Amino acid sequence: MSVNFLQYDRDEQRRILEALIFAADEPLPLKSIAKFLFGDTTKQDQTIFAPNGVEALLQSLIEEINEELETSKRPYRIVEVGGGYQFATLPEFGKIVSSYLQLKAARRLSRAALETLAIIAYRQPVSKPEIEAIRGVRSDEVIQTLLQRELITIVGRADTIGRPLLYGTTPVFLKTFGLNSLEDLPRLRELEELLQQPEEGEEVVTLVATEDVKETLEAQFQERVTSVEPLPDEGSS
Repeated sequence: MSVNFLQYDRDEQRRILEALIFAADEPLPLKSIAKFLFGDTTKQDQTIFAPNGVEALLQSLIEEINEELETSKRPYRIVEVGGGYQFATLPEFGKIVSSYLQLKAARRLSRAALETLAIIAYRQPVSKPEIEAIRGVRSDEVIQTLLQRELITIVGRADTIGRPLLYGTTPVFLKTFGLNSLEDLPRLRELEELLQQPEEGEEVVTLVATEDVKETLEAQFQERVTSVEPLPDEGSS
């Protein structure tokens, strides 16, 4: 199915695009939006919107929508997350929104789960024995929780004795933490500091065991910072 998108003026095109992104359950890639609005007439579209085609048009419309949202002081923007576009609240409203969402206990992640998830994110692909060697405790239950919530997935088997399963993060992980790609992960020490900020009466959790491990993990990623608020602990598995 395609829509005769070009019959609308610029203002209406922005409203249509805004409605599509707002209504989507998942981040919408530009290619998917373009296919819905223009069908498969790629060559024709490239001619009309040379040099970059319809995706350049859609990108410019998104920028205009965000300019309107900024002018009207709305608390959200359209952002690129996990290879697609979705609405997201501005960072200054993140704390209050996060507090509200944390009331939904069923969706919480324990500090143990966040710790395990961080190890997988920085070491992937990584096996359960490697995770347990870093954490110092068994991690069967917490890994199962992360699998059930589709934050991690099985990506293969290690070429070691017993060929243990290897785990990696998923697009759901990127969306949950507001990342566009793994390169947007914070430096390990910054993430560790966030995880080690205890609430009243809460024990501090050590993310990794040794300085050597920290440096090894840290070297794998760019030094780019993002905000990741750790959720309250619900026990350690």
